[in-house]
Parts: sequence; structure tokens; C-alpha cells
Amino acid sequence: MGVRAERGGTTARRAAEVRLEAAYEASCNASIGRRLAVTVLAVAAVFGVGIVLEGLRHPERSSFLLGLYLVELAVSGAAGACAWIGRLRARWAACAFGVAVSLLLALHDVVVDGSLLGAAIAQVGLAVSLYVLLLWGWREQACMSAAALASACLVAAFSSDVREAERVFLIVGAVGAATVAGAHLFDRQRHRAFAQLLLLEETSAEKEALLDAALDAILTIDDAGRVTEANAAAVAAFGYDRRALVGRPFNTLVEGAVATPETRIDDHMRLDATAHREDGSSFPVEVTIAPVRRRGSRAFVSTIRDISERKQTERALVESKRLAEEEAEIASALLYAGETLSAHLNQPYMVDRLTCRAVEAVGCDWGATFVWDETGSRFVLGGSFGIPPEVHAEIDHMDVGGELAAAVRGPWTGALVELNDRRASTLISPAVLERWGVTAALCAPIARRGEVIGALCLGWRGRSGPFTERQRRLALGIAQAAATALENARLIADLKAANRLKTEFVSTMSHELRTPLHVMLGFSEMASDLDLEPEQRREYLARVQEAGRELLSMIESTLEIGRLETGRDEVRRDEIALPALLDELHGACAVMPRAPEVTLLWCERVPPVRLVSDQRKLTIILRNLVGNALKFTKRGHVGLSVRVRPDAIQFVVTDTGIGIRPEDREAIFEMFRQADQSDSRRYGGTGLGLYIARRYVEQLGGTLDLESTPGLGSTFTVTVPRGTERDMRERAA
Repeated sequence: MGVRAERGGTTARRAAEVRLEAAYEASCNASIGRRLAVTVLAVAAVFGVGIVLEGLRHPERSSFLLGLYLVELAVSGAAGACAWIGRLRARWAACAFGVAVSLLLALHDVVVDGSLLGAAIAQVGLAVSLYVLLLWGWREQACMSAAALASACLVAAFSSDVREAERVFLIVGAVGAATVAGAHLFDRQRHRAFAQLLLLEETSAEKEALLDAALDAILTIDDAGRVTEANAAAVAAFGYDRRALVGRPFNTLVEGAVATPETRIDDHMRLDATAHREDGSSFPVEVTIAPVRRRGSRAFVSTIRDISERKQTERALVESKRLAEEEAEIASALLYAGETLSAHLNQPYMVDRLTCRAVEAVGCDWGATFVWDETGSRFVLGGSFGIPPEVHAEIDHMDVGGELAAAVRGPWTGALVELNDRRASTLISPAVLERWGVTAALCAPIARRGEVIGALCLGWRGRSGPFTERQRRLALGIAQAAATALENARLIADLKAANRLKTEFVSTMSHELRTPLHVMLGFSEMASDLDLEPEQRREYLARVQEAGRELLSMIESTLEIGRLETGRDEVRRDEIALPALLDELHGACAVMPRAPEVTLLWCERVPPVRLVSDQRKLTIILRNLVGNALKFTKRGHVGLSVRVRPDAIQFVVTDTGIGIRPEDREAIFEMFRQADQSDSRRYGGTGLGLYIARRYVEQLGGTLDLESTPGLGSTFTVTVPRGTERDMRERAA
């Protein structure tokens, strides 16, 4: 693995050297090509001046000199053309040009029989001049030196003046060797400088690429605090064009980050600041500033990172933590309130404890809890805390009923009502609130199954302003807990009522079953006497049958209750002829037991109408009402009349019995209830007849109304819908 890595490194170095040589060759070629044009013009000009001057001194040589000059111009043009079109390498074109000019000078000296010394001076001058003008490499200079030495030898072969030839050749050779050595040294130095320059350019390109690829904005700042360089991320972040960004004061871009000449070279600043875009918008940034040395002066490199997302995340975390703490606090307060309610459930002071906990949790001055009173159809003050006695007494005497109760129960189920300005109060007079000292209030509904059954009101005295979201949620949560507690208290009360009804039912059924059974056993024993007269035996047996029918009626009523409570008693739709229904019912009611002084009045002219209803249920309703009236009437009459309405039929049962007190008018329709619940009551019965009657009337979609005067009698009105022709057609189908 190590050998393979070493070979790979050697291959990479060779490839880099090849690339460097190719780049250096291309650079030299381009440089000589650019200077060759100037050199060609300079040589042509000097050559031309020499030709002109010599032609003036020797007119006989004009033709030769002109031809020689034209050849020189052709060589110059060819060299310039080769360098211009790039078909040949410029350095070799320049070398060929120099050799050609050297040979032309040698040809001139041979033809005019010039001196060897003059020819040598001209060749040396040409070689040195071309090197100075073209700055080519040592190879080109070696070719030129060799051409100069060869030209000197050529002139010496044809010249008549060869004095000191050895000295001339030595000087030409020495100068040529010196120029070649100098060209070699200069070429090495130039090659080294080119390599460093190329490396610098590559490094600079890589640096610019890295800067432009960086996600953070990077700015270079001079001693004066102005931007000198900026990467692509900085251009994108600040919104400026790169040229507009360079030269701009750094403190106009980043507020709060300062780099001054007094900053020590080893200082590294890191801080949070605010950056400004070109459009005037701002965003939070993290700034890092590091001083650096540059050409004897100092500069600063600043890295600017947009931390908007980080700040947003930090704010979100802080808000999340605050919400979590608030949730925990609210949950703790609600748990405390719930434990208080559970510990004092169904206690008379439960609502007072609830109000106290609500005031403590929300942080208010006072609290009041109003509870809906079904019997009085009004709100009453169920509990309070922090309310002065005189205000408490005034609230107790307030009539929170009628339209005010309807307004409270209607529009704000599940919502909160907040009063920050008592002058804007509509439910309670602002003057009353001012007298009570109430400056702000928050009311939460206590709702059960979508119906408001109470209200929790909390508030301040002397302090105003809106309530916080935490206070609103606490008030609403405690109100919901109160609704659950009140519902549980109601269920407990219902269970107690059911237990009381069960006790009453056992007492009632024991009494009612015992009476007919005693009658049946007693008269059966009396009827079994063999010496009894036939007339007395028939009377005794009739009493037994009457007691049996009474016992059967109680059993049937109990079975009807079972069907009602289990939901197995479905409503039928029968087409009923009203006259036939009343005739059948009259026969059943005529044999019911009644006092001798009671007359059964029956409707005589029944309209020949039909209705769609449940005949069995309707019969039971009317039979129970008539039987109940006969039981509680000692003298006078019991009557049944019928009123036919366009969409309903009314059955009216009247009696002249004992009547019903107003406080007992709802109780008599409850299961196992009578107006007299004592064991020594004068009238028998299980208390199921009126309960069954009302339940059946509700199933038929009708109403059962009661009017009664104690001591004068009662009137029960049953109203049932007649049904439609469509109901009749469906029944027939």
C-alpha cells in the first residue's frame, strides 16, 4: 500500500511538472511573440538607416544595397507573419529571424570586402540587441551566438583585412558564451518566478473558489474600516452588487462589530450583531473578526453568519419552555381544584371551596359562583370568596332570572366573557359595579351537555386591564371541573332519590299487594262456608274477583314499567275509529270500582273520525286517568269528553274529587309517587298509573295537562295528533 501511494505521488509530481513546463513554454512563446513585432520594426529601421547612409557614400552599391534591404524586409515580414498567425512557435521564428539577419550582415561584409573587426562588432551588437529586445531562452541565444561566430568566420574567409583575427574570434566567442550563460541564468530565474506566479495564481483561484463556495459571508476590511473584498455569500446576504459592496464602510453593514487599528494582532473577536441589507431590512448575525498582516499594514477578515434560524429556534425553545411551565402550573392548579372538589363532593360548602381555589389560582381579589336553580328558573349565588357582606347580601337578593338568565344561558356556552371596562357592561348596571368596587371581571361558563348550569366569576377591585391567557385557561379549566363536580353531585342526589323511590316502592307494593290478597283470602274462606246463603256467596265471590282484578292491574302496570325502562315498548301506528275506541273503553271503565255516589259521565255523540296512533297505549292512558279519577272521587261524577281539532284530538277527563295541591302536581307523575306517601294513607295504589300515562303520551307525540283545585276536583287533558293521510296509507300498505 505504501509503495502504491509513493508511486501515485511520483506520478502526480511528474504530471504537475509537465503541466508547469507546458505553461511556461506557452508563456514564453506568447511573450516573445508580442515583442517580436517591435523587434522586427526596430531591426528594419536600423538596417534601413545603415543602407541609406552607405548608399550616400557609395552610390555604386545602391542596387546591391536595395536588394539586400528588400531581402531583409522579406525576412522580417516572414518572421512577423509566423509569429502573428501562430503556425510556428514564436521563439523559433524569432531565432530564425536573428540568424537570417546575421547572415545578411555577413553577406554585406563579404560583398563590400569589409574588415573583420567591423563585421565582428556588428555581429556581437546584433546578438546582444536581439537578446535584450526579445529576452528569449539560452537555446535561442546559443543559436544566435553560433550564427554570429559563423558569420565572422565567413567574413574572415573573404576579407583582405584579417589583422588580429585570433583576438576577434576570441572576443566574439567570449561574448557569445557570456550571453548564453546569462540567458541560461536569467531563464532559470524567470522559470522559478513563473512557477511561483503560477502557484500564486492557482492558490488565489482556489482561495476565491473556496470563499465563493463558503456558506458564510466573508469580508476583508482595511485599516480605514472599509470593505476591500467580498465573497459570493456576502453579496447574496447583504443584497449589494460586489462592486458596490467593495469600498463601503463595514459599520454600515454590521452594527455593533468594530475593527480598529488598536485591535491587537492576536485578538479574535466573536460577537452577535445586527446586519443591514441594501433594502433596509435587518437580520441577526454572528460576527468573527481576525486581524491579519498585509504588505506592512494590517487588515481584518470578518466572517458573518446569518443566525436568524438559530435565533428563531432559541425563541421557539424559550416559548416552548414557558408554555410547558405554564401548562404544568395550570395542570397543578386544576389538579388541586379537582382534589378539593372530590374531597368535599356533595357538601353544602363545596361551591365556596371551589370559589376560594379559583381566586387563589387565578390571582384575583374576589370570586362568585352562580348555580342554576331548576325549580325557580333563575341563577342563585352558590359560593363566594372575598366579597364584602353587604355586597353578598345585595347579590343574594338579586333576581338573576327571566331575560337576564336567558341571556346568560344562551350565547356563551364554552366561551369566556371578559369585562375590562365596567362602563361597557350590559348584563349588570355600571353603577352597581362601581358601588361594588368591581373594576375588571372574568366569567367562565359551567356547562353540562351544551347547557350552561352555572357561572364562575372572578375579578379585581381597583385594578384594570385584560386578563392573561394563563388566567383565562385556569378560569375555564376550573369551571369545567366545577361542571363535573356539580354533575357528580347531581348523580349522587339522583341515586339517593332512586334509593328513596325504591324504599317507597317497597312500602307501597307491600301495602297494595297485602290489601287485595287479604281480601281474596278472607272472602274465599267465607265463601267456602257450606251454610252460607247463595246470595251472600255470590257477593263474597264478587269481592274476590274485584280484588283479583285490582291485583292484576298492579301487575300489568309493573310490567308496563319494565317495558318502558328497557326500551322494548315500541310505538305502533294503528288506524283507529274514534267511536269504536270509546265504546270499548266505556265498557272497561264501567266495571271499575267506584263510590256509590259517583256517576260515570261518558260522551254521548262521538264524531265519526279516525286517527293514526297506538291503540293499546291510548287505551291504557285513558283507562288509567279514568280509574285514578274514580279512586279519588267520593261523590259527584267522573266524566270523559272528546274535542276534535284539525290536527289533534283532545280527551278530557274531569272529576269532582279531592283535587291536587300545587306543590304535588309534578310529584304525582313520578314513578311510585302519590300526593300522600305515608303508610297510613287513605287511598291505595302503586303510584304508577299517572307515570305510565305521561310516558305514553310523550311516546305518542302528545301532551298531558293538569288543572286542579283542592277540594273541588281535577281536569286531565290528553292531546294526541290525529296523524296524516300518508300515515294511513302507509298503515294500509
